[in-house]
Amino acid sequence: SGGSFFAHPAIDEVDNDELFTKFQQLLEDFGHLGRVHREATADGVVDEHERANLERIANDMHRRIQELLALTWRIY
Repeated sequence: SGGSFFAHPAIDEVDNDELFTKFQQLLEDFGHLGRVHREATADGVVDEHERANLERIANDMHRRIQELLALTWRIY
């Protein structure tokens, strides 16, 4: 259906440290996306493989953001 789905962890397994880790991972994802984007656009053309790679990274980031929000709602 085009969605991103993941299992919610049990509430007793998560805390603020887990949220902090998710934020750190997301920041790393942004850096990775920036590098891959720069490389993909360097020649003035984004080919099919580069586009698929950029979309995969963006989808992973979207999933991580949704996980982070879900954890926040469960903790707070």
